[in-house]
Amino acid sequence: MADWSIAKRIQAITGALMLALLVVAGLGVAATLRLTAIFGDYRQSAAETLMLTDIAEDLFEAQIDELTYRLQQSPDRAALLADNIGEVFAMHGEIAELYADDPEILRQLDRIERDATAFQAGFRQLRRHKAARAASVATLDATGISAETTLSGLLTALRFDNDPRASDIATIAMRNLMDARVQIERYLRTSEAADHAAAGNAVEAAVDQMAAFHQLAANPRRRETAEEVVAGLVSFWTAAVTARTAIEARDGVRADLDKVGPQMLMGVEEVLDKLVASQRMMGAAAGTTTRGTLAVLVGLALVSLVASGVLARRIAGQISAAIGRSVDTMTALADGDLEIEIAGADKPHELGQMARALTVFRDNEQAARAAK
Repeated sequence: MADWSIAKRIQAITGALMLALLVVAGLGVAATLRLTAIFGDYRQSAAETLMLTDIAEDLFEAQIDELTYRLQQSPDRAALLADNIGEVFAMHGEIAELYADDPEILRQLDRIERDATAFQAGFRQLRRHKAARAASVATLDATGISAETTLSGLLTALRFDNDPRASDIATIAMRNLMDARVQIERYLRTSEAADHAAAGNAVEAAVDQMAAFHQLAANPRRRETAEEVVAGLVSFWTAAVTARTAIEARDGVRADLDKVGPQMLMGVEEVLDKLVASQRMMGAAAGTTTRGTLAVLVGLALVSLVASGVLARRIAGQISAAIGRSVDTMTALADGDLEIEIAGADKPHELGQMARALTVFRDNEQAARAAK
């Protein structure tokens, strides 16, 4: 470097600064590309999160629709449930494409779809069982009222027959029938097997009483009426058994729905938790990249400034010292000192040229003085 020209030294300083700037710019571009990729992934993850949130909302609303339908069998509520489940099915294909490279999440999404299908099928079964229960209850009411009306008419007729024994038996049968109807009404509210069994015992007792009445009654018309009462009691109990079958099936489906419903939401929550964890990792990576890049850029800038300053100071010192020596030499020559040693004449740079020119000047002066 001591043999470099002034222009070359200045170019070296400028080149070093440009190289530092290029390194800083390159690191900045690389960090920007890295952050762009991270934020691109984050945007996609955010879109996936929104879709999964929509799915979770639809599944939750479907559960609310099903629970509401249990209280009030509204066709509108059933239609809302079908719409919500349909939206889940509609979004499944789109969100599955987003996770084509993640087999684990794809399996979870398929499980959610299967659960949603099972939930929809279970709700349809629930509607059928509720319809069967409603039909059975209507039959219960009709047959119960019919048997009670027939038996009441029989009791009225027995008052005119002056047959206290037959009247007592019919009265006991009426009491058992009324008790059976009360127990069945209670069973319809509680679904307790004990209430249904109590109703069955009351019906059986009423049938036994009417069988005894049939053997005791001498009037053919009274025996015929007793047979009608027994037929009504049998129809009433048949409807009660049908109602119990529908209720038990309905309760079984309800239990399945109560299990599948939360299971669907849990599956969505698991996928959402993974997305949130992934987003947090992306955020951390972006923060690390930003802080690391900033530290490197600041460090490089400081190193470049210090190195450039040291280099500039050194080159400036070298140039200043060389120029100072040249000035001293020219001053000595001007004062007539022709014996002075001129340094730097062997250097190829501008100051060397000046030294060689001074050497020529000195030698010429020495020759001129010798000639005199």
